[in-house]
Amino acid sequence: MKRISSIDPERLSYRQPIGWGVFFGLPFYLFFTAVGAVMWFAEPIPIHEGIGLLIFLFFFGIWLLFVVSTAIHWFGRIGVDIDRSTGTVTTSWGLLFPIFPSKHRLDRHQTVLLDFQVRQCGKSKISEYVVLLSDGADRITLGRGEDYPRMRTVAEEIARFVRLPLLDISDGNPRVVDLSPVVRRSASMQYRSAPVLSPVPSSAVARAEQLGDQLMFRMPGSGWGCFGMVLLLAAGVCTGLYFLGNECHWNWKVMAMWGAIAAVLLFILFGFSLPSRKTVIADPKNLTIESHGLVFTSKEVAPWEEVKELRRDFKSISILTPKKRLSIGSAAIAECDAEWLHESLHRYWRG
Repeated sequence: MKRISSIDPERLSYRQPIGWGVFFGLPFYLFFTAVGAVMWFAEPIPIHEGIGLLIFLFFFGIWLLFVVSTAIHWFGRIGVDIDRSTGTVTTSWGLLFPIFPSKHRLDRHQTVLLDFQVRQCGKSKISEYVVLLSDGADRITLGRGEDYPRMRTVAEEIARFVRLPLLDISDGNPRVVDLSPVVRRSASMQYRSAPVLSPVPSSAVARAEQLGDQLMFRMPGSGWGCFGMVLLLAAGVCTGLYFLGNECHWNWKVMAMWGAIAAVLLFILFGFSLPSRKTVIADPKNLTIESHGLVFTSKEVAPWEEVKELRRDFKSISILTPKKRLSIGSAAIAECDAEWLHESLHRYWRG
């Protein structure tokens, strides 16, 4: 679903996307919450026992804090409505629907910023890109996300709509983003006969081949997915055998909790951790990224004449075009691989 809409030419609405993780994670979250509530309140609260009541309140407080913080972190979403006719920006926040609206004047702000921030969420840190509307002293958050290409698109769309410059400060080197349409390359720049491959670092795990006017980069997948799958299946079999061999210990609450934990682990494993490898192919006309899983192979293609920027962020490379954003990255490659691949693709792109 397109999250940026402008049915009225003078109004623009943006809703932070939910994402597949939230879409599939919501049933598990509700199931865990329901099972936890049943387990806590299935037995009478030991009010008559002082120590028992303190222990109950302690662990119940931890569980309640986990439920609330998870709901805010995973399901909290930002919404923005910009009205040029009235000169107002309305920001809102909510779990699954917008609440807590707040209005701001548009004419007080001079710049749209794309920043990189690290915020604390419990004991973990979350790194994300943030789109801001700035007047120098005050900043209004318009959107946030962990995917740079997606947030770059959101920032460009908003900057064009409010007719303000876009300043990208996400990598520590502030630069004004060119919001003009992409300039088509001449025919002489679309074909390259002698691509230059950057020297391969000795510690690189990716492999490169040069076949005539074509460059091919192969990035390996991680083997931890298969190892984890074997361990998880072994744990599931052992747990099943234990319960089958001890019928007197059957407890529906314990079984429900084990089933929920197994379902979540299987979802994470099959959804995110299965080993996959990527192949990047650069030919005179297109840049192609192929993702090879255990069963399926997906392909993304970006014509060179539409590429506006090649950007490296630690272990990933983003290819920005007016129509879409492509990302190259793998958990198995090192920072030196990303730097070497970025340099090689940049040389090829510039001819």
